[in-house]
Amino acid sequence: MRHVHAVAAPQPRRFAALGLDLIERIILIALFYGLAQRLVANYAATHNIANLLALISEALVVVLALIRRMPQTITFRIDDWALAFGGACATLFVRPVAMPPLGPQEIGWTLQGVGFLGALWCKAALFRNFGVAPAIRGVEERGPYALLRHPMYASYFIGQLGFVYAFPTPWNAAIVAIWTLIQILRINAEERILKTEPRYQAYAARVRWRLVPRLY
Repeated sequence: MRHVHAVAAPQPRRFAALGLDLIERIILIALFYGLAQRLVANYAATHNIANLLALISEALVVVLALIRRMPQTITFRIDDWALAFGGACATLFVRPVAMPPLGPQEIGWTLQGVGFLGALWCKAALFRNFGVAPAIRGVEERGPYALLRHPMYASYFIGQLGFVYAFPTPWNAAIVAIWTLIQILRINAEERILKTEPRYQAYAARVRWRLVPRLY
């Protein structure tokens, strides 16, 4: 997710934005607690290293949420929040199963590893500008954000593709398909807010593609 600087909101809305930011942090910590338990249990059952990679990645989300900048403003729309946390939580419903992968298991591991490293790179690039709900915090144009406007979601998609490859059930495929749709809607919600900022407009003019080069 990406954020840009803007003129400070009127004082009452500023206080409300800070309150929503605090609520988001609390939700993220609670979600991580539940997710960590599940990932550890999955690793114990399957010994799939992807569970440990996901645990590290999501732990970093909590750390960044705790040290990030306060928002200049943050969305007050319920549907924006639903998309943000729907995208964050939808893949909690995928299930590792005892069945053969679609092909050589190294392909699934590679895709999940690439997705993990890509997401890690994006989080490191955003650093204190990281957030979940659409907000205005700052702009990052270096690293992966010089290539795509939403490279973190692209990295997540690669990782989820690797998961479905490794555990190819109709259930997992359906969950990832729903998650992908949510992420596209989430990107549109973020861009609706971010493109009100001239600096982001200039950035979007330079970096044309949001998720997939030459496609979207």
